[in-house]
Amino acid sequence: MDISTLAAYSVGMAQGMQKQEANVAMTKQAIESNTAAAQMLSEQVADQAKAAAAAASGGINIKV
Repeated sequence: MDISTLAAYSVGMAQGMQKQEANVAMTKQAIESNTAAAQMLSEQVADQAKAAAAAASGGINIKV
């Protein structure tokens, strides 16, 4: 393998690593975003359950 081929191979490998690092960063960001959304939904469900329990104990009818 001559120097120019080795240099071209090295550049290709570096570009591939950069793309892979970018993909990892995007995946990590998506996971963090989805985790935050899931946490928010869980909190909303918990709040709704508390409200339903309070309404049930107070004799209030809730129609869904």
